[in-house]
Amino acid sequence: MKKIKIGTIFLLMGLMICFTGCSNAKQQKKLDQQYVDYEKKYTDLKSDNDKAEDYLDERRDKTRQAKEEKLEFKRKIKNRIAD
Repeated sequence: MKKIKIGTIFLLMGLMICFTGCSNAKQQKKLDQQYVDYEKKYTDLKSDNDKAEDYLDERRDKTRQAKEEKLEFKRKIKNRIAD
């Protein structure tokens, strides 16, 4: 067996570190993209939730208004009957 020079060992170690760094960078990029996607989904869901809450509030207000109108109408009828 020939003697392996120290420079060759350092070269091989450097290449290993380089390849490991490249794969870590790819993984980090992939994780960053997943984070951006999840954040977008979260904001979309949050806005949908806000829209749903606004719709429910609007429906509650309309229902409350209809009940008040119905009670007012009943009072008017009672007042006419009483007169």
